[in-house]
Amino acid sequence: MILDEIHALAASKRGTYMMTAVERLTLAAGNFQRIALSATVRPAGRIAAWMAGYECKNLGPDASFQPRPVVVIESADKRTLALALRSPDIELVKGPDASDLRWQALTDELKAIIARNRSTLIFANSRRSVEKVARLLNADEREPIAIPTTVPCRARFVWTSKSA
Repeated sequence: MILDEIHALAASKRGTYMMTAVERLTLAAGNFQRIALSATVRPAGRIAAWMAGYECKNLGPDASFQPRPVVVIESADKRTLALALRSPDIELVKGPDASDLRWQALTDELKAIIARNRSTLIFANSRRSVEKVARLLNADEREPIAIPTTVPCRARFVWTSKSA
């Protein structure tokens, strides 16, 4: 069984409910391999032990429970991130076209950044902004280069990726 994004469930009622369901499935189907995936979970060993659960030994009045064995595999790949807070370099313009000019300058700068990278995440503070940025990035392209995304944790971003 593959449990993806385990960090999103570990400290919530949903996680408790999920692990109860997994344990009930174990009673019905027998032991099976559990694989938990997360790029951000810390501490990995503690979450792995929680996800593995306990195995019942000696059913009946002499029952005892032992933790199931766990193996934690962590990637040794260390990535460097380039994080920047950017704003278009334009003079403050007043008038009816000011907003359009700022959005166009932002779009031009983002396209230049996207062209230099294999993939780019662009975060915004609202779903509406994410959709507008994606629309502007895709406007003059033959194929869409940006996909607006919102995820359950309320992060809002535009994802871009070049084909390999």
